[in-house]
Amino acid sequence: MKSKHKGIATLALILIIAGYSFLSIGRSHKFIPTVKDASKSQRNFQCDWLENRLKDSDFIRPRHVTASLANTLTKSKQLNPHIEMDALDTEILIRGPRNKTLFLHQTWKSTCVYSHKVKEMKSWLDSDDNLLTVFYEDDAMDAWVRKRFMGTKAFTVWNWLALDTAYTDPTLSTKEPLHFGGVKRADLFRLMLMWYYGGLYMDLDVRALRSWRELLEGNKAYMAWEPDPKYALAGIFAADGAGHPFFSFLLDFIVTEMHAKGRAEARDCGPVGCTGPEPVARAYREYAKHCGVGGEFPVVSLANELVQGTREDIEKCPGCLVNHIGTCTWCTDHRGESDSHPRNCVEVMEFMPPDRLIMVK
Repeated sequence: MKSKHKGIATLALILIIAGYSFLSIGRSHKFIPTVKDASKSQRNFQCDWLENRLKDSDFIRPRHVTASLANTLTKSKQLNPHIEMDALDTEILIRGPRNKTLFLHQTWKSTCVYSHKVKEMKSWLDSDDNLLTVFYEDDAMDAWVRKRFMGTKAFTVWNWLALDTAYTDPTLSTKEPLHFGGVKRADLFRLMLMWYYGGLYMDLDVRALRSWRELLEGNKAYMAWEPDPKYALAGIFAADGAGHPFFSFLLDFIVTEMHAKGRAEARDCGPVGCTGPEPVARAYREYAKHCGVGGEFPVVSLANELVQGTREDIEKCPGCLVNHIGTCTWCTDHRGESDSHPRNCVEVMEFMPPDRLIMVK
């Protein structure tokens, strides 16, 4: 009899331990904890409003960070935490921090960029000896998104943007119908990069005036403003590491807005109001209102630190970070070329040193 009671008690104890372990694993996988070797951008950030806003979002944190956290906390094979990363992810997420490499992400519709952008692109190499440019053309962007975002709302919106129809913007000098699907995709893509990798994103018309290395220390995220405070400058972003809360929200904000519009409106609306300066500005103000922009994960908004003018303007601003040339390569006509410049281009690999460039395929 005693043996029977002992067996029942042992079985009950096993079930209790198993149940506790299961609940612990479930909580650990969902909770964003404070652990020593987790991604910097997952520690000590408290904003109940944001947590509630993102509870069903695809952008709580990047997959590779989630896997790292689950593996660190549970050491359990039941979670299957291993996420296979391709060579680009390995280079940026593992070798980069180990070698103290600063990554600058840049995009264009092809590997041939307009000749008047060469000086701006090379200026970033001059600003930091241990900076690598990661370059994506349209096909590479599409492949990158398909691999990492398949099955999400972001991927649905991404596909809608490939189907854009002719769009006429009364604020632009040209009145011919333009096709801005590629521009809107590029707007969305840069936010995906900042959320997924961190580092720097700069439009091709942004010239470096100094290194950003020290600026990114301390879990910071950066965005910038046009002279008109209604508009964010949606071609300058930076983050100290993957999954910064600001970029989680910014990406979710724009994807959610675009998805709510539906395919036809998302396809036909213009970049300024749908994916670029206006929604980025709205998202920043919403985030600042509810979560603040200081604390453990500050968001730095740049205005006076930018020069949008001539050599004389640069000389008047010795502490400025960048010179935004502001040629508006996307908005003059559907080829993305400015009327004031010749229509010629140079292959990126012809002027960028091979040891300072990653061409994404």
